[in-house]
Amino acid sequence: MHDNRSALMLEDEAMRVKFSLIVALSVMVIASNLLVMFVLCGAVPGWSRNSRYIMISLAVADLGVGLVVPLNLSASAELLVADKRSVFCEVAAFFNGVFFTSSIYSLTCISIERYLAVLLPLHYGSIVTSKTRTVLIAAAWLLPPLVLAPLCVPIGSVSVSFSSASLTCALDYASNVTYSIVLTFLVYFPCCSIITVANVQLWRAAHWHARNMRSRGMESRPHEDAASRVLLPVVLLFYALWSPCVFIMIYTGVTKIKVNQWIEFLSMWLPVFGSLLDCVVYFWINRSFRRRFQEIIAMLCKKALGREIGTGSRRRSFAGHMPSVCPGFPRTKVSGVGGAPGGTEGSKSCTDTNRNVVV
Repeated sequence: MHDNRSALMLEDEAMRVKFSLIVALSVMVIASNLLVMFVLCGAVPGWSRNSRYIMISLAVADLGVGLVVPLNLSASAELLVADKRSVFCEVAAFFNGVFFTSSIYSLTCISIERYLAVLLPLHYGSIVTSKTRTVLIAAAWLLPPLVLAPLCVPIGSVSVSFSSASLTCALDYASNVTYSIVLTFLVYFPCCSIITVANVQLWRAAHWHARNMRSRGMESRPHEDAASRVLLPVVLLFYALWSPCVFIMIYTGVTKIKVNQWIEFLSMWLPVFGSLLDCVVYFWINRSFRRRFQEIIAMLCKKALGREIGTGSRRRSFAGHMPSVCPGFPRTKVSGVGGAPGGTEGSKSCTDTNRNVVV
């Protein structure tokens, strides 16, 4: 009796830890991808329109991954008492698969676009046209529902079940081993091959260029060194996040043996963590993206400062120091304050260095 009570307490504690990790991860994925989409809505210096649109596709797919997490948690509350089939769980499993697959396809499109831009620059304009870009993005979003169409059939070729170990509604891979293996060959292995080949070639090109510059006694540009350091980890990160999930999918489908609950939990939620790391790898370590993000924050601070000055104006004592609203941005001179010519040195402001603030 005491042993049963201890086991129940440990199971409840594990459940609380899992819920906390899932909620925290979901919030971070949603917030980071919303910020990325907010920045990519405008032009980013150094980014072509093709790159920006494909990156937006990736951000939307990763945002969808974070948004379907509540579906799984709701299913957890409904189905935790028993592993039973429900329409709600099938809907959650379908959208899980669609957004995950679309995210992988978008990563593949990014690798293809970058490969053509760097290694075939003379032919890039003729190959990657607006039509080509549309086809790539459309394929990234239309292929996943087609691949996962069996889930929509009432008595489909594969069943869906709720896993109390991973707290997700997922395919029961053991119910149809053939479909599970075909799914991996349609999604994981083609994308994995393209991402690996493209990024390894890009890494070799960046590494060769940096070494060639050093052999001539010239310093390579910082972004070229960064490319040679980042591209290979991108491939390794992709393998680390997706390989455990695919391996367990094939293993459980073939052997019909359940793995340890924590191994299953981590393997199923590592791809969700990848939706957060995509923001770091593809966006936040990019200098142009960070600079554009700072410009947007500066613009918002400027508007906030303008409202603050407007509501408290009609007071001429503003000729002193302006309050610091945007720490970290360059100081500017405030000239013509209160209609007086000239200007005094103000505190940190969000304006451009050549712009004057007039009350």
